[in-house]
Amino acid sequence: MAGPKHPRHYDEAFKRQIVQLYENGKPSREIRAEYDIARSTPRRWVRGIRDRRLEMEVDVSGQAAPVFARK
Repeated sequence: MAGPKHPRHYDEAFKRQIVQLYENGKPSREIRAEYDIARSTPRRWVRGIRDRRLEMEVDVSGQAAPVFARK
């Protein structure tokens, strides 16, 4: 039973699948209905995964900057 005291736990692959569906244009309400997840869940996962991607991009840019600065 899911609830505030007993939240559901989803693996990372499932979260990425939901985010991919959302980013490909599937409406959030359809995703929520099909996978029986809470209203805020897809939004939170999208934000979290986008933040991680941004952090990785910043990290890669920081590492690449000195290489490009030499040329």
